[in-house]
Formats: sequence, C-alpha cells, structure tokens
Amino acid sequence: MAATPFLSVVITTYNDIHRLPTTVATISASLVQQSFPAVIIVVDDSSTDGTAGLAASYAGVYMLRCKHRSKGVAVRVGALPVRSEDVLLCDADLATPIEEWEQQGPHFSAGFDVVIRSRERIGAQRYNEPFHRYLMGRIFKTC
Repeated sequence: MAATPFLSVVITTYNDIHRLPTTVATISASLVQQSFPAVIIVVDDSSTDGTAGLAASYAGVYMLRCKHRSKGVAVRVGALPVRSEDVLLCDADLATPIEEWEQQGPHFSAGFDVVIRSRERIGAQRYNEPFHRYLMGRIFKTC
C-alpha cells in the first residue's frame, strides 16, 4: 500500500464467492464518493469455493489469505497490517450497510479509539438476515 489511506475496509470471507462481487461493488461505489483515500482488503479464511481467486482478481483490492481457524484470526490477519486512520471490519454479507460507517465519525471525534456497532443495540435494524442466522446468533450469544 503506497500512500497511507484514511480508511481501510477489511472484509472477512469464507466461501463467499457468490456474495463477494456485490460486496466489493457496493463498498467500492461508496468509497469513490468519499473525499479521502481508502482501500479494500479481503481476508480469505481458506475458502474452498474460489473466493480467494476472485478476490485476487479485483484491481485495487488487496487480498490476504489465512488458515481456517476462526473468524477472530481472519479479522486479526486483516487488521494488523493496516496503517490507516480508521479501519472498518465487515463480513462479505454486508449485514451492516457500508453507509453506516459515516455514523462512527462523531464517536471517534469524541476520543473513542474503538466503535462497535451491534445488531442488538436499541433501534438496530436487520437487513435480509436469514432466520437460521438469527437463531444461531441467539444460541451462541448465550454460550
């Protein structure tokens, strides 16, 4: 990464070959409208469906690969090399729309180092979440 970007968008993926084109296009379209430099980093968690090859084919998108151990490892692999002012971590399903990032600015300006958005916060909306994902989230939240 030649110039230091203001924002790095780190997308963690695992067998997301069908989601990735829409995700990258949506994030790219949003970033083009911004007045600051930004990069997209895709972290492939050892997908077996060709996700890594697809991610590597995008011009201007950095692709990193890690062994399939856990989501936390994929996040770490993507976030540690980043040198930008802000880092946005997201999944390939864009469960939180990219436009939500702009709402974080006031929190960082107020001095917070980390801002975490949750689907469980008061007023949060769920976008196209399959019922099985919702159910699994409730089950694993209680563990």
